[in-house]
Amino acid sequence: MTRTSDRIALRGVRFYGHHGVDPAEQDVGQWYHVDLDMRLDLRSAGVTDDLNESVDYGEACRLVMQLGARRRFALIEALAEAIATMVLESFPVEQVWVRVRKTPPSNLVEALAEYGSLDYTAVEIERGRVASD
Repeated sequence: MTRTSDRIALRGVRFYGHHGVDPAEQDVGQWYHVDLDMRLDLRSAGVTDDLNESVDYGEACRLVMQLGARRRFALIEALAEAIATMVLESFPVEQVWVRVRKTPPSNLVEALAEYGSLDYTAVEIERGRVASD
């Protein structure tokens, strides 16, 4: 499959979730930020001016927020994977790139304070459709 250079980019999709390895992170929760690139051929949408030929990015945002707010994951890697899978299953995209970002847990910030600081942690993944035989 040829990779298209067309993409729809969503930046700063934000939701409050209860993810983390530390039980305190899951109990208290925090804000998560997701950036998403959905690659697909947008030529037809550009010519026809028809949303059915593209991706409804409002719906994509809603699904990401809903997944992040309702499900729980220990790792942001698992959250990113679930988002990528959901996008590929829900929309006619060829590839998806996902970045999930969160502030580090307070115990890690405290442990590092003697040496410096850490603003956030992030995971980035890229997934594509599996070619069928």
